[in-house]
Amino acid sequence: MSQARDLPGLDLPPAPLDRFVALEALVRRWTEKINLIAPSTLPDLWTRHIADSAQLWPLMPEGSKTWADLGSGGGFPGLVIAVLAAEARTPHVTLIESDGRKCAFLRTAIRELALSATVLDQRVEAAPPQGASVVSARALAP
Repeated sequence: MSQARDLPGLDLPPAPLDRFVALEALVRRWTEKINLIAPSTLPDLWTRHIADSAQLWPLMPEGSKTWADLGSGGGFPGLVIAVLAAEARTPHVTLIESDGRKCAFLRTAIRELALSATVLDQRVEAAPPQGASVVSARALAP
């Protein structure tokens, strides 16, 4: 059962909340297989990962067209930003991740959540320059 609730500081219509509930289910299912996030954080998935990532949305500079998430891993904050961007129709989110299994998850989430985002399956230093308006990295390992 989902622990979905309002995100602090964000007034969201039902569509993003429905997508967040679906994202939560995907993360739980895939974490059992490939350890997307630490299993110890699953009980707090909504607050520790989804809400924590969503708090970046209001900080995005107005007019931002692109967002690059480096070392996307389990999709935080990149997928959360892509969910919020789906309603706003901007920015386009690029998720850069070198673990092929996690890239498979990211692509599955993008498809199942009907998001407009791109996954680059490569190390950050090998990725082409993104020229992104916003760059994020959360728990990025060297």
